[in-house]
Amino acid sequence: NVGPSTTTVVDAPAPSDPTIDAVAGGVTPITGEADAGSIVTLKDSNGNVIGSDIADSSGAYSVTPSTPLAAGTVVKATATDPVTGAVSAPVTEVVDTVAPTAPTVTPVTGGTDPITGTAEPGSVVTLKDGNGNVIGSDIADSNGDYSVTPSTPLVDGTVVKATAVDAGGNVGPSTTTVVDAPAPSDP
Repeated sequence: NVGPSTTTVVDAPAPSDPTIDAVAGGVTPITGEADAGSIVTLKDSNGNVIGSDIADSSGAYSVTPSTPLAAGTVVKATATDPVTGAVSAPVTEVVDTVAPTAPTVTPVTGGTDPITGTAEPGSVVTLKDGNGNVIGSDIADSNGDYSVTPSTPLVDGTVVKATAVDAGGNVGPSTTTVVDAPAPSDP
């Protein structure tokens, strides 16, 4: 005797959505993370495949475009489970090849008073003295504000050079100012 048959469909979950790190454009490798072992496929907004990679045991992937990606290109990533074929939701990132503008620097009075200013939100602002020694750095907040407190006092006449680097690795022009410490008070 043969009984009725049943069919079971296994609905395997799709991999987690991958991440895409900031995309600098050109043929710079595009990196990010996805579930380990998943196949990450990158496409442009027209559906053309940019490339694919298998996420390593830590989930990292890297895809080097075969043709340069221009500023404004939308990169879409999906992760596919190699066993089940389940595909994650797509995530996107836009190619950023535009350098941030020069950061502003408020007047610097010396000592260990914080040096403040504004820059492109999310950019890393690095302050250096006239000899190229790093005074400090900060990430500009969502309003573009940054603040760096020197670890050693800055004396009158010290050159301070501020440079911003955005998430795409684009380096903007620098702003230079000179410490203008207040004159000592009369005896």
